[in-house]
Amino acid sequence: MFYGPRSGGIRTYLNEKARVANASGLLGHHVIVPGRRELHEGGRHEVRSLRVMASNGCRIPLGVGALKDTLRRLRPDFVVTNELVGHFGLGGSCNSSPDGTRRG
Repeated sequence: MFYGPRSGGIRTYLNEKARVANASGLLGHHVIVPGRRELHEGGRHEVRSLRVMASNGCRIPLGVGALKDTLRRLRPDFVVTNELVGHFGLGGSCNSSPDGTRRG
């Protein structure tokens, strides 16, 4: 949600975290962010969204379908998200495995 072309600290932190994690070879790190169109390149995944703040380029996703599809394809061991994800209908989904069974 707060990852945009000019969002500053959050974007910088996530990009650096991904770079270090992937360079270590110990684990994969993927970032799923709102973008102008759906795009998947390496560990960066963009889902279609609307721009809500012209000043910093922040965007809001157009629903959760593309996000859920991306998570199903990636099959992550865990997901770290921001506190707003519950507002978009994913609250219960975050504790489920890709096949729909509950985790933890």
